Amino acid sequence: MEYYVFASNDCNLKCSYCSVLLNLETEQIPKEPIYSLELLNNFINETQIKYNDTIADIIFFGGEPTLNFDFIEKLMQSQLADKCLPFRYRYMLHTNGLLLANIPDNVLNNLNSIMLSINYERVPHSSLDQGYFKLILDSVHSIKKRRTLPIVARLTITEETSLYTEVALLNPFFDAIYWQIENKYAFKNFNSFYATYVYELSITFNMWLQYLKRGILLRLIPFISSAFFLLHDHDVSNFCCGYNNSMIYVQTNGNCYTCAEDMTTNQNLIGKIDAGFCFDSFGLNNTICKSCDYLPLCMGRCGRMHREFEIQHINEYCKLNRVLFDLIKENISEIKEYCDKYSIIFDLTDPIYHYTEYTP
Repeated sequence: MEYYVFASNDCNLKCSYCSVLLNLETEQIPKEPIYSLELLNNFINETQIKYNDTIADIIFFGGEPTLNFDFIEKLMQSQLADKCLPFRYRYMLHTNGLLLANIPDNVLNNLNSIMLSINYERVPHSSLDQGYFKLILDSVHSIKKRRTLPIVARLTITEETSLYTEVALLNPFFDAIYWQIENKYAFKNFNSFYATYVYELSITFNMWLQYLKRGILLRLIPFISSAFFLLHDHDVSNFCCGYNNSMIYVQTNGNCYTCAEDMTTNQNLIGKIDAGFCFDSFGLNNTICKSCDYLPLCMGRCGRMHREFEIQHINEYCKLNRVLFDLIKENISEIKEYCDKYSIIFDLTDPIYHYTEYTP
């Protein structure tokens, strides 16, 4: 199971496209956790036993979790102190990176990976030696000096961003890159966004394929996962994001949700840590995806999307992702040829891929 634990509902960046950050006063949500560590650990223990799961993935989330290193450190210590559990913990930090250089050794040494969310709006077009971009790279370098740890760049693709520019700019500095098309109730101009995304996705894919042709695997997760799903049999009974299946968001008040993007209603509320939880029955069979030829590659993309968006808008996301899937399908023989030639393996069991939705 994956437990996305809100260490803080505060943030020191406040991205314009953020769908997670809440108005604490309006929503009456505590800024930091108010429950006891014992209560959270008991909840996790009972859930792991209930699902007979041997790994508990703890993702420190927010807001910005690095604003509350004290909570993260104490939670890690409390969990790792118990040596008799029938499962083991893995830890990931989902951060904007601004305070990453301040991470305590006790936290850093127990992390399995870091997901660094990039705000493209803050990246300057010139003078990269000043401001946000330099701060992010300095943060990544400071971690790499202290410990060899996979760091994934997570990009949010909006109608105002450039997929190719962002990937090309950041690829040399991160162990992998994942991008997610912004979840929103309506695009401003879908046709314009679609044309731009198709072009930029195509040149990004061509770059990836040219490197693969020379035996170099750029860890661009949407390409790797799509090729893997096309080449291997896998379970397609659940949403790829873990919605209503393997993903629990634990808010600072102890409420549990199966999605982080709607915590102002009870739509995705599934329980509380002091009373247990239950996923509801909404799944892939309740969507238009169940008879789609792309289902083995897409796996429904986003559960919340199907529950809350209009069919026409869902089809827009499908149209965007079919471009990606068609690129992989059309070139799969060549991809497989290069992988065989250079003994390259697309191994999605690598922890570096664990905490992404695979499908943009």
